[in-house]
Amino acid sequence: MRSIYADWERGDFGRADWADPEIVYVIAEDPLPATWKGLSEIAKGVRDFLSAWEGYRMEAEAITAE
Repeated sequence: MRSIYADWERGDFGRADWADPEIVYVIAEDPLPATWKGLSEIAKGVRDFLSAWEGYRMEAEAITAE
């Protein structure tokens, strides 16, 4: 997780080696709900989402082991 968030904090969202190729990503509680299946659909959905901002980055407030 730490290395994934380190990439995201730099604005690098291109890495997907952590994800199962058949991953399903669901946005349920949103004005525009969506379901993306597989890495190519997720990549397109994330690109579309990120296109609304220039220099979008994510930052983790805390990462805990459970």
